[in-house]
Amino acid sequence: ITVKRSKDDESCFSHYKETLIDGEAVTVSARAGSTVVTFSADTLEKLDKGGHTVTVRFDDGEAETTLTINGDAPNTGDALQLSMWLFLMSVSVIGAAYVLITDRKRMIRK
Repeated sequence: ITVKRSKDDESCFSHYKETLIDGEAVTVSARAGSTVVTFSADTLEKLDKGGHTVTVRFDDGEAETTLTINGDAPNTGDALQLSMWLFLMSVSVIGAAYVLITDRKRMIRK
């Protein structure tokens, strides 16, 4: 999450105090460039599905946003289509067997 609280990005981070999720302080990685807050996978895995209020506190105010945990694995495009692969393998085996049988018949006839 990136919080930009003024035009001067460097001074923004100097005011950062803590980050809360649903009112509880969490350990995050925070750095300058406005204020960039990064949650660890461990922190996110502990959250229930649904919406969560994220509060980024500064010494002179705070910013809030909502973080939604879907709980579903993201679609990475690596879907396993087992039936398609089994079909292709079967066609390949049948094709190879056909070639071997017809080739053997030709050799026997000679």
